Amino acid sequence: MGTSSDRKLRAYDQDTGKVVWSVDVPSAIEGVPTVYEVGGREYVVVCVAGGRGLFAPREGTGIAAAPAAGQYMAFALRSG
Repeated sequence: MGTSSDRKLRAYDQDTGKVVWSVDVPSAIEGVPTVYEVGGREYVVVCVAGGRGLFAPREGTGIAAAPAAGQYMAFALRSG
């Protein structure tokens, strides 16, 4: 799951709901993460907003307001 409020992508354990992994991203994640498989390895891809984005940070949130370039970010999931 990606959030716009704190610019993080998180993976949750489907049984317990606990966060098992998280990473900071340079801007708000917009849209739905995509999961795909290549050669038996799974990947998660997210769209990270460019410019101010739809969910730009608000004043007083402690998040730097400088815009970042738009990009797609891909993360390889651990196998096994």
